[in-house]
Amino acid sequence: MTDLQEDNKFEEFEHLEDFSDLNTENLIFEIWVKPKKVFDYILKFDPTKYVAILLVISAFIATLERLLTKNLSLDAYGFGYSVGGLAIGTLLTWLMYYVSAWFFRLFGATFLGGKANNQDFRTVIAWSNIPLIAGILTTLCIVLLYGWKAPREYYTPESEIEGYVFIAVGIIDIVLSLWSMMIMVIGVMRIQHFSIGRALANVFLPVLIIVAIIALFVIGLQPF
Repeated sequence: MTDLQEDNKFEEFEHLEDFSDLNTENLIFEIWVKPKKVFDYILKFDPTKYVAILLVISAFIATLERLLTKNLSLDAYGFGYSVGGLAIGTLLTWLMYYVSAWFFRLFGATFLGGKANNQDFRTVIAWSNIPLIAGILTTLCIVLLYGWKAPREYYTPESEIEGYVFIAVGIIDIVLSLWSMMIMVIGVMRIQHFSIGRALANVFLPVLIIVAIIALFVIGLQPF
């Protein structure tokens, strides 16, 4: 199928799209099970719906998750350091979402013939982050059950049952990450009018390029 045929097929489907089975008052939950239809609805009627607040919450949660894995004390110094780190980390992560949207758009337009703009990609990033936002619930459960030290990187479970709980939480986190990536790919398919293969390329190849650049930079800093 040529790109023109693919685009025409998409436009015909979009024209016939029916949102009668979509709960438009509860899109935050609908995105989990009907991501394609939710994206079609949002892009057609309100492309910026919840985008700003979702990006801020995503940045805050991602930063909080990172801080909880660090060996921070709860004294005055540690608390002040945590608050400052949370504020700065949230801001930097929020900015990275904008940079990522720009890079995804640039890569898709340059190498894959994509037509989506930066705002389209910010919309997809924001809505695809919802499962990752929900992931904070597993971390909070660990904290409530085993204390503030439990989420830290080098924490060792003190019993077999506790170990099983951590394994279960790890599996849930993996599922949520995969769910988020699936929503991201579907979103790119909708905004770019791509097949699944081109959407996967648009999502994962830029990530691989960024990882490779960072790896080369770190290697370059190493003394010989």
